[in-house]
Amino acid sequence: MSLTRRQFTITSTGAITLTVLGCGKQPDVPMADDMSTGDNNGEKREKNPDPPTEPFTVGPPDQYATANVYTQLNESKRVWLISDGTELYALADLCTHSGCGVKFKEDTWQFECPCHESSFTTDGANLPGGKAERALERWAVEIIETDTGPQIQVDPTTPLRKEFGEWDDPDAAVPLT
Repeated sequence: MSLTRRQFTITSTGAITLTVLGCGKQPDVPMADDMSTGDNNGEKREKNPDPPTEPFTVGPPDQYATANVYTQLNESKRVWLISDGTELYALADLCTHSGCGVKFKEDTWQFECPCHESSFTTDGANLPGGKAERALERWAVEIIETDTGPQIQVDPTTPLRKEFGEWDDPDAAVPLT
């Protein structure tokens, strides 16, 4: 097929224009690494920090003797500490659907993912109705001896998954008594 100079110019100008217009289109869905930001139901969410890559201490065991969901390290360490009064475990603040940060809702006593509405119990099990198909991960915990006495250490490099039976591992929870 042979094009005249005029036909070639018109065709190439049209192709370049369509390419430029197509490249400028914004995606309808946020990119995976930006899922924790944006507007959701009129609520602005701040981007959460990356999860820690090294073990860290969270205090002495007696600090968690009262059954509760301890939220003080969620913003800085991306972890929820859960105590039933006799043992403590650490839940990762990462939804298993797409990695968004989950929020603890005191009124329902559940964790909820603001990105895709998945819900989890306080032990981390996923509830029906959301996009997450598996439970939240737990991070390994242990009691270590330090100069200031026994401390609970959380290890985010050792995730424990319920579906693999790892929640029954000895390092899935520490005794508080």
